[in-house]
Amino acid sequence: PPRPPLSLFPPSSTLVHSLTSPSRLQVEYGKEYGKDIIQCQADAIKPGARVVIIDDLMATGGTARAACELVRKCGGVPVEVVCIIELTDLNGPKNLPAGVPFFSLVKL
Repeated sequence: PPRPPLSLFPPSSTLVHSLTSPSRLQVEYGKEYGKDIIQCQADAIKPGARVVIIDDLMATGGTARAACELVRKCGGVPVEVVCIIELTDLNGPKNLPAGVPFFSLVKL
C-alpha cells in the first residue's frame, strides 16, 4: 500500500544550515526556556492535506502550536497533535489551536 508523505519541521537550533530558499516558511515560538524557530519549505505540504503532527514531548505546547501554524501556512490542515509523553502540570494541550485534538501515550 502507498505510504503517506512525511514532512519534518526541525527547530532551527537543530539544523546545521538554516533553510535559505525564498520559499522557506518559518514560525517563531516561545518555549519554557526561551524562543526558537521552526521552519520548512513552502511546498512541504500539499494544499488541503490533512496533517497529524507527532512530537516526542508535550510540555507547554509551544512547539506543537507552532507546527500547527506552519502546517496552515503551507496550506495544510492540522487534524491532530500526538505525542509520546505529556507533562500534565504544564497544561500544554490548552495552548493548541481550537479544534485540534490532542493525544498522548504517557502522562507524567
